[in-house]
Amino acid sequence: MAAVTLRKFNRRQNYALQPDRDLPSSFPGNETRETQEKKRLEMIEMEKSGVTINWKTVETLMQETYVAQRLAIHSKNNAGELIEDWPFFGKVTVLIVRVLPLCVVLSLLS
Repeated sequence: MAAVTLRKFNRRQNYALQPDRDLPSSFPGNETRETQEKKRLEMIEMEKSGVTINWKTVETLMQETYVAQRLAIHSKNNAGELIEDWPFFGKVTVLIVRVLPLCVVLSLLS
């Protein structure tokens, strides 16, 4: 019988880490921390204004600010603060798919 050679797992495989859940290392395209913050504040104003929300615009803004959202999730330890800073968390389908697993992890850690 031939000897079976086992290959070692790398650290990512050992801990079931997924590359798509790594923290982003840079902002996309022409985005900066300032442009992402401006969009976040625009969403807060939109939510507080009381006018009918354009959900297509919200979805676009949420997709464009994904990096800032991930950084916020990583730096904050309080779900209430996150929802205050990002009022459309959980209200946009794109976000639910990307962030829900991270929110579950946050809730397990707290």
